[in-house]
Amino acid sequence: MPFRKNEGLPVFILEKGFALTFLLAPLLFGCVHPASAFFLSAMFFVFLIIRPDSVSAFYVLPKFFRYGMLAVFVFILFQAFFLSMNRHETVSELLRWTALAAGFLMIQSFPESSMKRLLTVIACAGVLEAIYGLFQTHSGLEMALWKAKEAHRGFVTGTYLNRNHLAGFLEMSLGIQLGFLLSAFWKKDKGKMAAWGLSFLISLTALIQTASRMGIMSFFLSFLFMAFFLPLPSKSKKIFFLFAFVLGGMALWHGWDVLSYRFKDLEEGIASVNSRFFVWQDALGMLRDHPWFGVGLGNFKWVFPNYQSERLLMSWDHAHQDYLELAIELGIPAAMLLFFSFAGLWISLFVTYCSPNNRKHYPLIWGALLGLLSFALHGLADFNFSVSANVMIFIFVLGILNRQGEIPGLSGKIAWVIRLAAFCLVILCIQRAWARPITDPLRLTQEMPFYGRGWLNLGLSRLQAQEASPDGVTSAEWPALRDLFQSAYQKEPGSAWVCFVTGRTLLSYPQYLSKAEKQSALGRLRKSASIHFPNQASVELAPILEFLWAQFSDFEMLKSMTPHDFASYQVLLKFAENHKLTAEHAELFPEFERMREVEYKRRVQQAEKWFNQGSYQKALDAYQEAYWIGQEKEGAKLGMQAAKARLEMKRQ
Repeated sequence: MPFRKNEGLPVFILEKGFALTFLLAPLLFGCVHPASAFFLSAMFFVFLIIRPDSVSAFYVLPKFFRYGMLAVFVFILFQAFFLSMNRHETVSELLRWTALAAGFLMIQSFPESSMKRLLTVIACAGVLEAIYGLFQTHSGLEMALWKAKEAHRGFVTGTYLNRNHLAGFLEMSLGIQLGFLLSAFWKKDKGKMAAWGLSFLISLTALIQTASRMGIMSFFLSFLFMAFFLPLPSKSKKIFFLFAFVLGGMALWHGWDVLSYRFKDLEEGIASVNSRFFVWQDALGMLRDHPWFGVGLGNFKWVFPNYQSERLLMSWDHAHQDYLELAIELGIPAAMLLFFSFAGLWISLFVTYCSPNNRKHYPLIWGALLGLLSFALHGLADFNFSVSANVMIFIFVLGILNRQGEIPGLSGKIAWVIRLAAFCLVILCIQRAWARPITDPLRLTQEMPFYGRGWLNLGLSRLQAQEASPDGVTSAEWPALRDLFQSAYQKEPGSAWVCFVTGRTLLSYPQYLSKAEKQSALGRLRKSASIHFPNQASVELAPILEFLWAQFSDFEMLKSMTPHDFASYQVLLKFAENHKLTAEHAELFPEFERMREVEYKRRVQQAEKWFNQGSYQKALDAYQEAYWIGQEKEGAKLGMQAAKARLEMKRQ
């Protein structure tokens, strides 16, 4: 990029620095780890030391946005010290938000020439992520840089660890690429049309192969909406859209297998016990209890276990609905003010740029706004606004579009005060990046009526931190970890999931267990396999058997763990067959056959009872269950025929 004298050295350095962050932030796994997020924040405070007068850009922002953001900032500051349930977490989030606000203000001082250069960097970063992600998946390496992918294998994730997070970044990059493509089309520059067309095809192929359902739908819907605002002649518009749809069709063809698999599974995903709809329903309880002042910014993951119902397993750090999570953490008034302030800014930019009279940068602005709209829609069913790299690019693209160019100056004394404050914030960010986050949550559990899964999540978080440390889990650390899992079980002994995870985790470290503790852990696994509550999904027996076999290779232990009923023994026999345990399979088979006969008779008797009472549909269901247990027997077949005949008579 050429250096222009009228831009000034500080702006030149800042532009290079921002371009570097646009490349590095997605590369560092999206900066989802607190340490990388704080180092990213520290960079923007360093930039503020270089250009302290950028703070004065606050006075040239639209009034509604300026006062709305100021009110929200003051509220969060008050919340962090007086209202938050976890002040440590809220202060950390406030620090990151302040860094983004500083970056947004600095961008206001950039010259017009910077806008196109910075948007080019974001577009190119998206293409590079797409190329790497496609190579990563199709080569079979399944690595995100130096880390093996633990989830989303077979799907494109790039340098992110979550396919939905990469999709969020690609949506914004794709919008900008489409803007460059439209600009080349507008100017009839065939070379740039080919280059940006290829970039768009690669990135869209990667987006489709992330198989992020909400990401793909959000981008498609945003494209259809923004299509109404292209001030092109009718013939030119048709040619452009034909070109775009041809590229889209090629990308869809390359990713059809992955996409069809994900959308075919949509109905099952909605109905599953881990469905996001259940999370939203439980999270609404938090909102009802804290509608005005919220639970504290960044506190969702610490408070949600108190509201998590039995139909949800595992832990949920986010609501998978950014706007609901924001309302829970800030309270409804502050969240609404924040939402309408940003929505007002977006609409203001849309009206300003997307008009036939403003044609200079119209195509590029049109594409950038399309990407921002898609990202915002994606937040309705995900948590991309919690990914530091993605939310940074979202905020800064808005800042680039709102760029003012000239801002008021500051006196020398005020500038040095701002430099000093920025330096202190840099030190605080670095301190937070290196700090161990476990001490404050431990204090939190003493102040809140923590649900069992709250203790469980806390124990798993601490265990994960210890496993990642150079020394691993040591005998000195083990008692504290064990106590957390014991607390989880004592708080929620009737949960199949808590029983399963605490028992499995304890048995993963047999070197630290006494004989009594080992028997207690085995008892929890046995209990988790036998819990059948109507409002709780019991843990399946198969993963318990696999875990115990991997740990101890003792079939007698597996047999003692298995509930003495037909369904459980069916799983145990299948396990013996899969692991080629021929002698053990033969030993179990006579007992299994006896159980099968008992279960068959029980179901037939139940079916006959329903039949005699006139409940023919229930009788038919019971006869069908009996038939699958004993297909060679005539009783269930005859019963099914009789029940079907009675149902037909009732319909007639």
